[in-house]
Amino acid sequence: MEEVCRARDTRLDRIGALKILPVEVAADPERKRRFVREAKAASALNHPNIAAIYEIGESEGTHWISMELVEGETLSQRLSEKSLEAREILDIGIQVCEALAKAHGKGIVHRDIKPANIMLTQMLRRGAGVPNGPQPVAWRCVCWPSASSGTQSVA
Repeated sequence: MEEVCRARDTRLDRIGALKILPVEVAADPERKRRFVREAKAASALNHPNIAAIYEIGESEGTHWISMELVEGETLSQRLSEKSLEAREILDIGIQVCEALAKAHGKGIVHRDIKPANIMLTQMLRRGAGVPNGPQPVAWRCVCWPSASSGTQSVA
């Protein structure tokens, strides 16, 4: 299975995430082909609720995808801590649906949408709340690319 870790891009001097395909998994030509296909398909998408792909590469037999780092917690982690309020469920659900609609519009099917692949980042809701008082919180929900990209054909 792939691993995602925090990394520093030394050329651009920024923090990002690396999705790594372990060497033993990359030995399977089909898994390696799917990994590359995933990166190519996801890189064609530009949406605030889809993690941006920066680059793909290989070093000493380890294949990786460089992507946007989304700091926060997974939906899975959040659900293990406490129940979500109705407003939060709607916020998150709408954002996931918007991201999937964007992908489907490009012929890409995620096929692995689950709470562990959805990152949540808290942010203040614009134009709401009392000046100098508590501000309502909204969630930015970001879907990680999946290991398969459905109907997207990549040569």
